[in-house]
Amino acid sequence: AVQSVLRALQRFQSFLLFGVTGSGKTEVYLTVAEEVVRQGRQVLILVPEIGLTPMWRARLSQRFEQLQSWHSSMSDPERIAVRTQLGQLNVLIGTRSALFLPLPRLSLIVVDEEHDSSFKQQDGVAYSARDMSLLLAQEKKIPVILGSATPSLESWRQVKRGSMELLEMPERISGHSHIVPEIVDMRGRHDVLSDALLQALRETKAAGQQSILFLNRRGYAPALQCTACGFVPECHACSMRLTLHRQAGQLRCHGCGYVRRVQRVCEACGEDALLPLGIGTEKLEELLTTEVSDLHFARFDRDMIHTHRQLQDVLTKFAEGELDCLVGTQMLVKGHHFPNVTLVGVVNADLGLNLPDFRAGERWWQQMMQVVGRAGRGEHAGRVLIQTCNPDAPWLARLEGQSARVTLDEEMALREVLAFPPFGRWVR
Repeated sequence: AVQSVLRALQRFQSFLLFGVTGSGKTEVYLTVAEEVVRQGRQVLILVPEIGLTPMWRARLSQRFEQLQSWHSSMSDPERIAVRTQLGQLNVLIGTRSALFLPLPRLSLIVVDEEHDSSFKQQDGVAYSARDMSLLLAQEKKIPVILGSATPSLESWRQVKRGSMELLEMPERISGHSHIVPEIVDMRGRHDVLSDALLQALRETKAAGQQSILFLNRRGYAPALQCTACGFVPECHACSMRLTLHRQAGQLRCHGCGYVRRVQRVCEACGEDALLPLGIGTEKLEELLTTEVSDLHFARFDRDMIHTHRQLQDVLTKFAEGELDCLVGTQMLVKGHHFPNVTLVGVVNADLGLNLPDFRAGERWWQQMMQVVGRAGRGEHAGRVLIQTCNPDAPWLARLEGQSARVTLDEEMALREVLAFPPFGRWVR
């Protein structure tokens, strides 16, 4: 993979680095970047989440001196400092907006987790950083590497058409075979954490190893409902259901950011009958404190992590073994490398699978494959438990050893029959 990219350093060429989680894609990026820097040129590395920048900085600082990061949580003085150093930098690591910084000697672009929807800017000037990186590389006549364990169908079609070169890395560095997830049937059950998952958490802690619990819903509950009249509070601006954040005593819109205090009585009928519906990471934290009282854990979501320093503190504590478990949303499962994590639990795998979006299944599969990939990255084998009320769902079967290539080809054939993207363009 490294040699293929190095041969293309003086011209435009797009590569899809298609490697299973833990196969060493990061090592490919860094080895190629070292050669680019040795030639006196610059490298831009794009990542989907701010949460990944501390890990990347730690890895990059071991090999490169002139290094900077760029993301939306930076203060104005920090941004000015980076802008004044652009000419001297060797490597810039950043989220999607870093693509627009004028690096004078840019000679390589890396887009890690290229399938991630976070690379799309939805408001203001709408753009896809993945597609724009290809355009920029074309303009500058330089190579671009798109890396993923679960490529987007858009990139996979480019490979099939021959306009993007495929570099495959099908095996994990650790030597552990693909983890087959254990499916926990939650039909007819009202408990949030199954006995199997609780027992696995206790066993993992007793063995001196670490775990991750994934629930892609922040807040205490996704909604409140009046049991007297059925009323559900909604955002006055965008009509989304307001999420209950119990610790803050607030109802928040996760779409536009609207916030208001929680009222004791229903605003529609005046009854004191408001009941939380569903579960978020805040409620999961509460349950975990009761069920496994000796477990040292931290919540890892945007409600708890407000600054870059907080983010770094939690990740450092977990890496150094001060925490047994991290409980978090999708920002926890993208690209992080924790060698001592041997257990990953998916609290509710049904979230996101039945959305009215033709990409819902594809995105769910990509997310679950990332989740599965967090376990067993070190010397110990990993274990993954997935709780679901729909154990017979066809997408679940695609996690059990079926190669990503087969999954992509099956979904691609279906999209072609329907003339859905990437075989057609939709304008909204």
